[in-house]
Amino acid sequence: MRQFVLVSNSARITRPKAGSVPDIDRVVKIESFGERRKECVETSSVLGSIMKMVSADVLTTFAKGLADCHVTATPDWHGRFGLVPIDGNSLTIDPEVSVLDAMPETPSATDEPIERKKLICAACGISVAFVVARFCWRNTARFGGKAYCRECQIGV
Repeated sequence: MRQFVLVSNSARITRPKAGSVPDIDRVVKIESFGERRKECVETSSVLGSIMKMVSADVLTTFAKGLADCHVTATPDWHGRFGLVPIDGNSLTIDPEVSVLDAMPETPSATDEPIERKKLICAACGISVAFVVARFCWRNTARFGGKAYCRECQIGV
């Protein structure tokens, strides 16, 4: 397979002496690319022989057969969002999968302030990038809900 560098039809191509720059003939104006591509196909033994072996009709038949094998994916949107069909058309929210249960409660004015998660390493006290802290918070079994810098994560 040969690669070409295509330039505008209005561009000026100045080539050095023949043989001084390898493959300089691959710089081609767009208008002459079709001819160069055909030359390349005809001179290429592998690509030329494949084109002689497979006709357009055979390729079309193969493509149609491949398209007939395609099956459209049917996602389970109801299950993904916790919706349970009651009858044919109406939906209700499954209380076991409700999104409202997963939301944190809003503290009232009398509650003690909630401790905010800080972007500071729990072991050494240096500043931690948010993505590193988020990794730790998502792996609570390993890090106990605390944020650790990358160096301290190895020891935890």
